[in-house]
Amino acid sequence: MGELALDVEDTAEIGIHYQSGVLGSVHLDYNQRPSAHTLEVIGTQGTLHWENTSGMVRVEQLPTEATDVLVTQYPAPPGFERNDLFLAEMSHFLAVARGEAQPVCTLEDGIQALRLALAAKRSAEQGELVNLTR
Repeated sequence: MGELALDVEDTAEIGIHYQSGVLGSVHLDYNQRPSAHTLEVIGTQGTLHWENTSGMVRVEQLPTEATDVLVTQYPAPPGFERNDLFLAEMSHFLAVARGEAQPVCTLEDGIQALRLALAAKRSAEQGELVNLTR
């Protein structure tokens, strides 16, 4: 427990190596001020960057024959309200509970996400890599 006295880790740095060879990393913290919530997907042909506060998506690409990075920005749609995401999620949950829809995230997806989180915690506690296979 860190200086924020939370019942959860206030910082986590997780490295992931997938069986396919793809590498992933997750950085989570409650300490950064001002807070920032972003997502970056970095690939061999470019980078996608999403900013929670503005809803802006920025795509950076380096075309094969060019030396300048091509940057395309996609702002959130006009009238977009972040709270609509939570309302849509709740509506979907209720529709699934009533048997009117299939879940977007399956029970198996949830189980695998929990396995990954527990493996990261175990790795931090034991100070060693954890091999997570199905």
